[in-house]
Amino acid sequence: MTTVNDVLNVIAEKFPYELAGAGDKIGLMVGNGAAKVTKIVLAMDPSDEVIEFAVKNNAELIITHHPIFFENVTHFNDSQETTKRALKFANNNINLISMHTNLDAGVGGLNDLICKKLGVSKDFEFCIGLCKGGNIESTTLRGFIEKVKTAFDCDFVLAVGYDDTPVNRVAVASGAGGSAISSVFGKDIDLFFTGEIKHDDARAARENGMMAVSVGHFATESICKEIYFDLLNNKFSGVEILLATEKPSLVSK
Repeated sequence: MTTVNDVLNVIAEKFPYELAGAGDKIGLMVGNGAAKVTKIVLAMDPSDEVIEFAVKNNAELIITHHPIFFENVTHFNDSQETTKRALKFANNNINLISMHTNLDAGVGGLNDLICKKLGVSKDFEFCIGLCKGGNIESTTLRGFIEKVKTAFDCDFVLAVGYDDTPVNRVAVASGAGGSAISSVFGKDIDLFFTGEIKHDDARAARENGMMAVSVGHFATESICKEIYFDLLNNKFSGVEILLATEKPSLVSK
């Protein structure tokens, strides 16, 4: 019999807890480590839609990138969205495992997968692995943008810089990684790629002569399902793995 703890141990060995940022909420978020597992749902978010998908498919375990709690919980009732959702997990006997910044930073994690998708070598890292990168086959900003659109199946990006500017060295940071951009100023990096970047960070990039490309938080982190699937598929006898269908919260109109 496969238990929640059996699955948790495999993931935690690959993406150790010590890689997570201070105060990050990771591990078994809701449930019982000794509970039996026959079906696992993989998702980016512990959303209502994902819970409903798990219920419909009789899954006992959901594994996500984003945790259900970002702040410390003082009252566990249905008056707040996060605790109300956690109760939905418990009431449906569904367990929840989340790996957040340790999945971003770990070997074979999100930043490594982004580098692989974009053809970026990995010869440096900053912010304890939350920003990685290296060389890319010589291109231009426009050429890199087209590569991003293909790799992440998207129609548009937000960018800082001019189309014909050469790109040879790239740094990547998954999700809301724009705040890490200052860590690569003056580091022989041409372009910073991330999911989200704030106005002030984009302006700082421009002022420091660095290009930047933002493709959206969802695009850079929904690929967590690929990582989990490759890690867990055929690992446990009699356990079926399902991929939840998710849509970005923000869409172009």
